Amino acid sequence: MKNRVYRHTVDSKKYPDYPRRAVKAVTREALDNTVQFTSARWFSRTGGAGMMMISDAADDGCAPLSNNGSKLVGVENVLYLYAEYFHLGKVFWPDYPILFTENFRDLVDSCAEHGYYLYDFYGFVPGSKGRTDMWGEYRIPPEYDRYLCEKLGDHFLGYDNGEQDGRYVHALAREGTPTLNSRKMQYRNFQSYFEKLNNTMNNHTVTLASLTYLHYFAREGNTILIGAETAQGLQSNTMWFSFIRGASKQYGLLHYGNASIYNRWGVKGYRPENVKNDVPDDGAPCPKIGNLEYDFRAGTSLSLLRRLIYNQYMYNCDILGFENGWVVEEKAEPGDREDRNTCIIGNIKYLLTPIGEIQRGCAEFIEKHGTPGCMYTPIALIADSFAGWTPPRHLYTNDIYKSWGNLPYTQGDYQLHCLFSILYPGYENGSFYRDERGFLTPTPYGESADVLLSDVRSAVLNRYDTAVLVSDTELGLELYRKLKSFVSGGGHLVTFTEELTCATDAARADGDFDLFFEEGTHAWGQGRVTVYSGASALEPTGEKRDYHWRCNETLVQPYRFRADIEADLRRIFADTRILYVDNPALQYTLAVKDRTHYTLYVANNTLARESFCICSATGKIVSVTDWELGDDTTRRSEFLPRKKDLVFTEPVQIEGEYTIDPYDCRIFAIEAEEVEFEDLPESNPTARYDNLYLNLGYNCPSAKVFLLEHPTFEHHFGGLMLPAEYLDRLDEEAAEKEGSYFRLHKLQVMVDFTRMLNHYPDLTIIGNFPKRTEASLTRMEKILRKASCYGCAGAVFTLHRLPENEYSGEETLEGAKESLSRLKNICDDMNIPAYFSNRPLHIRYGDMDLAGQIGLTHCGKYGTFAYNTAFAAYERNAIALPEEAGLVLLADIHRDILGQAYAMYRPISGGENEATLRSVFREAKAKEMPIVLNAEYSDWDQVIQDLEGENGEFL
Repeated sequence: MKNRVYRHTVDSKKYPDYPRRAVKAVTREALDNTVQFTSARWFSRTGGAGMMMISDAADDGCAPLSNNGSKLVGVENVLYLYAEYFHLGKVFWPDYPILFTENFRDLVDSCAEHGYYLYDFYGFVPGSKGRTDMWGEYRIPPEYDRYLCEKLGDHFLGYDNGEQDGRYVHALAREGTPTLNSRKMQYRNFQSYFEKLNNTMNNHTVTLASLTYLHYFAREGNTILIGAETAQGLQSNTMWFSFIRGASKQYGLLHYGNASIYNRWGVKGYRPENVKNDVPDDGAPCPKIGNLEYDFRAGTSLSLLRRLIYNQYMYNCDILGFENGWVVEEKAEPGDREDRNTCIIGNIKYLLTPIGEIQRGCAEFIEKHGTPGCMYTPIALIADSFAGWTPPRHLYTNDIYKSWGNLPYTQGDYQLHCLFSILYPGYENGSFYRDERGFLTPTPYGESADVLLSDVRSAVLNRYDTAVLVSDTELGLELYRKLKSFVSGGGHLVTFTEELTCATDAARADGDFDLFFEEGTHAWGQGRVTVYSGASALEPTGEKRDYHWRCNETLVQPYRFRADIEADLRRIFADTRILYVDNPALQYTLAVKDRTHYTLYVANNTLARESFCICSATGKIVSVTDWELGDDTTRRSEFLPRKKDLVFTEPVQIEGEYTIDPYDCRIFAIEAEEVEFEDLPESNPTARYDNLYLNLGYNCPSAKVFLLEHPTFEHHFGGLMLPAEYLDRLDEEAAEKEGSYFRLHKLQVMVDFTRMLNHYPDLTIIGNFPKRTEASLTRMEKILRKASCYGCAGAVFTLHRLPENEYSGEETLEGAKESLSRLKNICDDMNIPAYFSNRPLHIRYGDMDLAGQIGLTHCGKYGTFAYNTAFAAYERNAIALPEEAGLVLLADIHRDILGQAYAMYRPISGGENEATLRSVFREAKAKEMPIVLNAEYSDWDQVIQDLEGENGEFL
């Protein structure tokens, strides 16, 4: 079978989430359709009381001081130096105390004038008071936020959610007790923590992650750009960007890359305070920058910084750069002259460091050669939406093999680790060795995989050639149908029999289930399925399982894939290659421009000089052009880590057309012909029907929790129908808090008073007990006010029963008319559409004369009659959309064995009126009318069955 190749990078604007986000995602148009670079992170400032305010006001959040705070100095010099003279980049990345300086607007004005960017104001530490400089909680001054947004527009790239997922694990997940043995509960804790943090940041954040939780940030709608700061004490770049790319594609966000000059043992600072900051180990004289003598063997090596920035270029990152260290300054002396690496301003001489040379060289390389094409990642690794997976060891805990920071690895977690060990062997060593192994790894099958979560849309999944579904992923009907569609369209699905134990009853009930997941490999549609059988895909390694976490030591590996499965997986991964490097010790990344033109990155992450050939799985290579990288740092003595930390090895391959030096990288432009692959068309998610709502039901304790536990809800629905009882139970503060989540996600609610309008014991509107009626109206007004906190798209009212005596039918209707008129006025004041519904026994669906008498006949573009199909069916009325209808409440009825009808709000699928109800749905949707799936659903599978039916007709 031909490999499937997707050649379209993420375009945020083509995702239906784009207009619904709390703040607009960053687009390439905003970045001037080129790769941008980050530069200066520090602006000099005077002293003053401004920084003291950060600590003094931490309890309430900080506010800027007027007139007597600190002031920025030399702003124009810094912008000129970094952006214009040294050409390091136009994206400035300041610390948050900048926001509290008296003349902060001067910086904003200068950036706006020159077309520069501000982003990622860093230094927020939740739960801590800042020192007199930074690193604590603060509140963004509202007037400064407005100024940033209005003055810079799309050149303001958000506030910093920086390394906070690591802080979450370190400070809350590990410390919180008791430990909740539920991944959904762990996700809810995580979301609650970051909901508060993002509210502090005005829900306008750029995520600079420190762990693998990118999907959860991207999902929230308040992150406009995702990425990570690599190297340092952090994770493997090769593994990490599998998550970053996957989240980028799954949720429609651009991504960026950054590399740190720190490691666990020091900093490559190139500043006076770093003079001889690490003892030379080879007797060589310390290198010089200007007139100062340094030893720069501490911190991240130049070789790793260089490999990382070009590697991240190949990942289609839209912003690149280093953490710091580009420029050093010293006093200018008489006779000093400017050159390419030297700038003199006043009596200060600014010198470009080797770190700056690498970044400027990369910028010049991109200016010359442009983007590499679309990175080729044919493999999707699919984990559960609530997996919370992190690598087996990392910076933020001394524990090993834990997800969410506090739960033991399970089968699927170990499978994902073993998959990464095949694809990116040794990735778990990232940051744990002084020779820097693991940050970048060998890639015997190329950097070929992205990680997706199980809430992925079909349009995104269908971009891949091969998908591996790891165990412990809930296999509900919705995911099962996506997988079938993926395979039918030509994809290759790989999974394990253990995974099938996570299948829901509705998925298993599908007639194709057993055939689709038949053990072995078999064709299905245009694709194929591979299911590995046996008690377990993993087997114990036999390694001693003593618990330890130590640097410069290998990690215990409790499990590995069975030998037969591992061999087969390696063959499957090898079959996805189109152009590749034949030396398995090397790292390579492929980008595809078109069928003829490709870009290939090759890195040697070993200390042996390696040889290799560039191969084509099909077709032939016509030409290979070696693109020279834009710096000359490989000759510097600090290019490699400290010599005494290095372990020199013999080469894996000594013959080949090309060679590559230790810790070096090369980029090739390749022209080929007759390369066979299926060129996949651009595939983006389709928009939902915003006027579709789902009935929350009467037994759900929390609307927000329902949304969190059903992450695909927003793919289908524009909101929830809440029973009035639900809002009646909430106090105003709880309603406002939950409502803010709905507003953030651009979801609305409708509120249904049908069951509470029962005359006794809850709400009465007919007036035979005037005080009770008045109390009921007051109570309903409070409910409506709470509903308005969410963004309320409608309230549904109806009549209730008559009293048994002392009140005539005429008096009942007159009292109802008066109360409903008042309710309509209350709704009008809150801009809530008021709907009037049919009800069994007490008012039939055709009795619209009452609605006309009280003015409930029009509501915007729709009528105000809420047509309840279950009630109509119960009354044996023909189910047909009335002309007066402005809202459809869609559900079927239930009948017992005697044929008796019950207005139970049953699901549509499989019901006695299914065909008619689907017809009503289509008619209402064609009129752009609000529709509520109004059944009492027992699980999400029933919702999917009603949404999709047998043929997906609703979608």
